[in-house]
Amino acid sequence: MDTTYKESYTYTDVNDDLNRVNVHSFYNTKYNARLSSRIGITVDNRSLVSTVESRDDNPDENGDGRPDLLPVRDVDGGLTTFEPYASFKYKPTEKATWILGLHGQVQSLNKKSVVEPRLGFNYAVTQKSAINLGYGLHSQVQPLPVFYLLSPTESGTFEPLNKDLGFTRAHHFVIGWDYKPAANWRVKAETYYQQLFDVPVEKVSSSFSMVNAGADFVFPQIGDLVNNGKGETME
Repeated sequence: MDTTYKESYTYTDVNDDLNRVNVHSFYNTKYNARLSSRIGITVDNRSLVSTVESRDDNPDENGDGRPDLLPVRDVDGGLTTFEPYASFKYKPTEKATWILGLHGQVQSLNKKSVVEPRLGFNYAVTQKSAINLGYGLHSQVQPLPVFYLLSPTESGTFEPLNKDLGFTRAHHFVIGWDYKPAANWRVKAETYYQQLFDVPVEKVSSSFSMVNAGADFVFPQIGDLVNNGKGETME
């Protein structure tokens, strides 16, 4: 009989409390039968109370035969993103529609900002079918747990490693076809391409990229990230 005693203990302790409040306001204007606009702003506030303690690569200073459980993250903070935008819809003919837009983002944590143009075109080939083309530059703020990943300093305090990260950005291209064979039926097909840039990656070349993070519901404990990564997807 194997009477060996194996002690179990917590290797990583994670507690996250994320709250989000989103407010959206807009104003529509119709100038004439062919031209209209929408101007608005979205304010998105996210707050995070999060603690993470880990034994990974830690010393055994208390002499209990196991690595010490030390804080990796201890956060009570948040950020607010302001997103003003304007879009104009123009119908030069009964079959053609153009949509031109401009979208911006400013986030409060490190004052990073971006400007994003948008363009769309729709053409009614027949009464039942239409084709559409679209382009947009889109940006995504990093998750709060990534911004607030902490690193110990010589003074014994902890400093956030990724607080200066900017947005992950992407060019979006789409070509689509709509067909309505009957009043209550609709068939839609689209081809989509996305070219990503400014993706957070490690300073030293590695296989890590924030594009792949979050798939297992746990954000990586990796610091000193920089917006130097690229990627692409197609559907």
